[in-house]
Amino acid sequence: METYESWLNNTLESFAAYKQTLSNKDIKKYKLDYIARVAKRIADLSNECGDCQKYKAEISKLAQDLGGLVQSSKEEKKNYDRKIKEITSHLQKKHKLVAEGTYVGFGIAVGPAIGVALGSGMGNVGAGIGIGIGIGLAIGSALEAKAKKDGKII
Repeated sequence: METYESWLNNTLESFAAYKQTLSNKDIKKYKLDYIARVAKRIADLSNECGDCQKYKAEISKLAQDLGGLVQSSKEEKKNYDRKIKEITSHLQKKHKLVAEGTYVGFGIAVGPAIGVALGSGMGNVGAGIGIGIGIGLAIGSALEAKAKKDGKII
């Protein structure tokens, strides 16, 4: 059985090699930075979670298949995205981790509702919405910072 460090180093080296050969568009398209962060989390949690142990093998397979994925069919690309979503979903549900930007997005989404209520009270709904977005952004940023501090960000 591969050790934590050797599996993670091999996987990250594989993604780094692809980052050197793929275009920036493809790097974003195939989420290489994100999958590398997911791999680090899976490696950290695999000693205590059987599902994470299984996902280590799947991430290794994703890393191996990435070279051929660029010229593959849409269905294979969908399977790649589906597998990443499955792994991320496991991390979110079982280990209570969140993707980066989740809380900020939530704050910005809830902010206008707060702003409408504030704006109604002030007699200027337009200004209230702007204030609400600012409040939501501040709350979301604070929650994001707390999650980062607690190590809950993927």
